Amino acid sequence: MLGAKAEIAKGMTTLSGLVEQLEEEWRAEAKLIGEVSDAFDLLDVLLAAQAPTQRG
Repeated sequence: MLGAKAEIAKGMTTLSGLVEQLEEEWRAEAKLIGEVSDAFDLLDVLLAAQAPTQRG
């Protein structure tokens, strides 16, 4: 029984570490998605500003 308890504790520690790594990865991905979104917003602004000059 004590052996099983130790294995469970070890597994929980491992699982906790993996969850922390996933959270870091998800934060990094969310930041990247935000940056890509900002880049597309800027592209929209630049294209909108360029459009009237091409018509006239």
